[in-house]
Amino acid sequence: MTISDLTDLSSPQPVVKWSEAWWENAKPEVRAHRCKAHRKNGDRCKRAAIDGANVCPQHGGRAQQVRAKAQRRLAEATDTMARALLKMATDDNVADAVKLTAIRDALDRGGVVAKTAVEVNTSLAQFSASPDLQTEFVGAVIGAMDSHTDLSTQILNNSEISQKLLDELVPIIYKGLTATA
Repeated sequence: MTISDLTDLSSPQPVVKWSEAWWENAKPEVRAHRCKAHRKNGDRCKRAAIDGANVCPQHGGRAQQVRAKAQRRLAEATDTMARALLKMATDDNVADAVKLTAIRDALDRGGVVAKTAVEVNTSLAQFSASPDLQTEFVGAVIGAMDSHTDLSTQILNNSEISQKLLDELVPIIYKGLTATA
């Protein structure tokens, strides 16, 4: 394998992500997201910039002030997108699916996400002092008793079900009794 084999972009070999060839083939909006810094040898950095900034983590993207400024830029962009999307959401010429997707994407990029879980902050004392607790408890016990009575009545009134249940229970009871003896 020669050097020309490695640099030949017409070969079926995959292009390495973040390489110059990858950046050249990337969409314009992706190319705009490339780190603006240069490496020690003078070549441009091949990594992507952090969201809202123009440098990657290696070239200052981890710095607190850079991250803070990036967050401000994203917040401002989110406000602008929200205004544009509000106009789009009320425009009758835009398909509903497009409206929903654009709004969801813009809000997601701005860090606004739908709640996926509900937090309940109650202590055992608060739960125990609930005025509905006693009523619900009594209702559950009565319901269990009613279900038990209905099931027992069905078993006793149907000899086929009684026999099947007996056939299932006898081996279990026998095994339990012989294990304790």
